[in-house]
Amino acid sequence: MKPNAQFILLCYDIVDNKRRTKLQKVADAYGERVNDSVYECWLTPSDEAALAKKVRRLVNDHEDAVYFYRLCAACLQRKTSMGLQLETQPERLRIV
Repeated sequence: MKPNAQFILLCYDIVDNKRRTKLQKVADAYGERVNDSVYECWLTPSDEAALAKKVRRLVNDHEDAVYFYRLCAACLQRKTSMGLQLETQPERLRIV
């Protein structure tokens, strides 16, 4: 993990299958999928800007929704989950 990387949760609701598949391919390069439309990412500010720029090109403002949640280290320590748990570790994530 890069020293200045921050944990970002990327969540989306993309209506069109073609746009959704394209967004998934983009997100796969930046983080790890933990749900059908949720990715956990460790991103530097420049990586986040690059991802946001790519996502912006794919989103239809009238049909789709994409959220970037920036979480601090203290917030991550308080993370809880239920059911199938896909634990992501910074060393397993792909930083582009």
